[in-house]
Amino acid sequence: MKCGSTENGSKPVFNSTSMNTQHDIKWKDAPQVYILKVDASDSAIANEGFKYFRDLSKLEVLKMNFCDYLMMKRLEIHISWYLKEIVCNPSVSDGAVYWLAHLKALRRAHFYFLPYVSNRRWFKRHLKLALPRCNVSFPEEIYFGYGYENS
Repeated sequence: MKCGSTENGSKPVFNSTSMNTQHDIKWKDAPQVYILKVDASDSAIANEGFKYFRDLSKLEVLKMNFCDYLMMKRLEIHISWYLKEIVCNPSVSDGAVYWLAHLKALRRAHFYFLPYVSNRRWFKRHLKLALPRCNVSFPEEIYFGYGYENS
């Protein structure tokens, strides 16, 4: 005599393929909904937070303005093709130029109040050479603003 716990005719399968298939069958009539634009201004995104951008397959625009905590390595890996605008992120340093140069979709970069940037002229020149289609503005400390005025 075999007990139900020792032998079971239906074995549960927990591989990702079958789970995706079950999900597709269950939600086949649901409308396709996509996130197209994200405004992550005034946010603090740590390393773990960037992995959630990986699944946004239809994302077109991402704005990260006034972010207090921004890890450039994670930014470049996960969202480099979506980021369109960066304004005043005080955690940006001289070493961030390398990662910012990889953001080919970036169209507007406005920096001020960057205590970790030692050479402002070099920082701005390097970004303009690496990203020719990006409007890079880096005003003097006495002129603070959002960077939309003609520069």
